[in-house]
Amino acid sequence: MVIVTPGDKEFYIDGYMKENLDHVKDAVLNKINMYCQLIDGRTGGGKSTLAVQMASYLTDGKLSVDDVCFNTEQFLTRL
Repeated sequence: MVIVTPGDKEFYIDGYMKENLDHVKDAVLNKINMYCQLIDGRTGGGKSTLAVQMASYLTDGKLSVDDVCFNTEQFLTRL
């Protein structure tokens, strides 16, 4: 586990996951590739927390609740 500080937040993230997210960030920013993350699990398993932490890390803390889509219609209007 490593501590990351994107923006004004601080949290722990698995070292292996951080390495992978660093590769994703580099590939997307350099227009080498696109990225889509799917998270599956049981209710209350921490999926939303994981997704928000990953997004916060990938956006250097610039993630806003306005960037989160809660249903298909919201997602389609954001495209």
